[in-house]
Amino acid sequence: MEVVILIRDCDNRMYRPWVLFVCKLLVDLPMQFFFYFLYSIITYSMIGFQVDIHKLLYYLACISMLSFGSKSFAFFISAIGFDNAALALSLVVSINVALVLFTGLFRNPNTIGTYLV
Repeated sequence: MEVVILIRDCDNRMYRPWVLFVCKLLVDLPMQFFFYFLYSIITYSMIGFQVDIHKLLYYLACISMLSFGSKSFAFFISAIGFDNAALALSLVVSINVALVLFTGLFRNPNTIGTYLV
């Protein structure tokens, strides 16, 4: 139903599609921030990190940005216009796996050159 309204509004030049997705992200952000905060506190204490408010807030910022970026990426994939939800979900998962593999998380720190440190 939302796609029909979006197409109609874009045809009437009421707004552009990127405005809708940015507004959806911004409206959803305060509600989701509570869950990011709750998740961060639970996992931070369970992992046993150092008890420091600055490090906890840094951890919260990392978790929030990761979730925000993932949600933006999912909106982008859905905006491309897949009719099959299973195909879109498999595409998102396969691209995310490729991104995680090539981020350097599985790289030995001793093999990284000094110019990158």
